Amino acid sequence: MNWIQKNAWVAGVVAVLALGVYLNTQAGEEEYVPGPKPGEKAPLFSAETLAGDKIQLEKLQGKLVLVDFWATWCPPCKAEIPHLREAYKKFHDKGLEIISISNEKSKVISKFAEKNEMVWNHISDENGRIMRLYQIEGFPTPFLIGPDGKVLARDIPLRSKYLEPTLEKYIKLVEKDDASEKA
Repeated sequence: MNWIQKNAWVAGVVAVLALGVYLNTQAGEEEYVPGPKPGEKAPLFSAETLAGDKIQLEKLQGKLVLVDFWATWCPPCKAEIPHLREAYKKFHDKGLEIISISNEKSKVISKFAEKNEMVWNHISDENGRIMRLYQIEGFPTPFLIGPDGKVLARDIPLRSKYLEPTLEKYIKLVEKDDASEKA
């Protein structure tokens, strides 16, 4: 076998191996995404807000809760603030609560939230306890939790231009619960 034949044979073997690896990764396996997924119960937590109030996720059942993991230094997080602010204005009176959780110091979060008119609940999770519960690996990572305590949506449907239509879709769950309680 001359060198051309050897190189062609090696190239063929490499191509077959590469095709095998590619097909194996495309074999219907879902991409691994850490943390709770839609349909799963949201991990329960309780913490003190920056305003000094105790907040327990379990006690917010019956409401729509947006848990937003973020950081003041994160450019994509900063880009989300106007969308969160508008969503809070539009849906808070209809049953939406927003809890923003950062692993930064309380003073840093408070100053930033005040400057940016972020009037909803904020938690400083400096020790990372809540972030570990939700297996947070990056920012921003939002979760929408339904009135029954299950995750309804996470990530992209809760960001930028997608946030408001997603909330429109799910706020009806809270409104239905309110209507059935009044009946």
